[in-house]
Amino acid sequence: MPTAAIVIDGKYRLLRPLGEGATGVVYEAEHVLLRKRVALKLLRRELAGQELAIARFEQEAVLAARLEHDNIVRVTDFGAADGGLYLVMDLLVGRTLGAELRRGRLARERAIEIGIAVLRGLEAAHAAGVVHRDLKPENVFLVDAAEGRPAGVKLLDFGIAKLHGPESARVTGLGMVVGTPLYMSPEQARGEADIDPRADVHAVGAMLYEMLAGRTPYVGENANLVTFAILSGRPPDLAKVAPEVPRELAELVMKAIAPDRARRIQSARELREALERWLEQKPQAAPVASSSETALDLPIVVVAPSAAKKIDPTIEIHVEPPLPVWRAPAVPPEAVYLAPTPPPPQPAREEHAAVARPLPIDERSRRNPAISSGAPAGYVHPAVVLTANARAGRRRALLVRLLLFAIALAAALRLAGG
Repeated sequence: MPTAAIVIDGKYRLLRPLGEGATGVVYEAEHVLLRKRVALKLLRRELAGQELAIARFEQEAVLAARLEHDNIVRVTDFGAADGGLYLVMDLLVGRTLGAELRRGRLARERAIEIGIAVLRGLEAAHAAGVVHRDLKPENVFLVDAAEGRPAGVKLLDFGIAKLHGPESARVTGLGMVVGTPLYMSPEQARGEADIDPRADVHAVGAMLYEMLAGRTPYVGENANLVTFAILSGRPPDLAKVAPEVPRELAELVMKAIAPDRARRIQSARELREALERWLEQKPQAAPVASSSETALDLPIVVVAPSAAKKIDPTIEIHVEPPLPVWRAPAVPPEAVYLAPTPPPPQPAREEHAAVARPLPIDERSRRNPAISSGAPAGYVHPAVVLTANARAGRRRALLVRLLLFAIALAAALRLAGG
């Protein structure tokens, strides 16, 4: 029978399938009287006789209906028809975060904005005593902007959510592992019964890790191997996997996915506020020294891993290991010393960009342009940051030529006298 010919409960005409999951199939549908488009989720027929599946489907409808928040999809109806259950939600236009990630990693600010929106929705759920327990990119929907409505982020699928209290006992057995392994907290992987909001914090941290690094914290060829990795130890440091992520942000994400929940960020609100503070205080471009400081005429030159290059006729730099030259495209007359932040030792083959930050220009640093602060003791960064005064360079070149001329003249006089 064509989909358009199926009417559910005498009210909703199915138009086309939108997607499916383990427990249900979602259709675009239309209310036959109101002519309003909705999303309708049907419990799979093969699960219609399973008590646990029915209980979870009912719980999803009840929990989502009680959670009124801009970052949680709204459930508008629930019922039974033709021996099956259905629930009706707002029809969303856009794509899941999972679909977005299949295109590649996200821009840093965009990733943080999505994380903040997800955490706002979780704050509302946790305040109502609901733990989602299955947060993953496929359950985060990125809503397109429309006329009169800005773009947004919505949480989906509260099918295995947990209530604090005995109400949830019939849908979660003792020792049962629930959730998606790639984003699952260690306590979920162990099958612990007392799952609390910190499991959702872990899942958000895992999604932030993936949005920033382009891979999940734990990897494995199958669910069992991923679960084993979760239970075996800490995930790889985000700062090493994605060195371009600022260390403060990487440390924040790693704290959100700490294996020990006592050491983890403790609430959705705490993580949201930390992300918002980071956005407000994120590193800005290095300020330019005032004109009252030493004026430098040459463009700033950064020498980083390639070969010895002549930067100025009077200066030759030899770097080991060899490194290419990058010239700033435009530098004002006043310039400042720039010092690179030392890269982490792993992974190999990664190129580490030098992060510019101002250093005091004192007499010592003028005499030694290779001075760099911030490196650990005994560490020599393979990059040299050089700046010089052109006029001083020309004077040095002139002095060298005069000295060579004097030496040649003296040699000639000795030969003539002999």
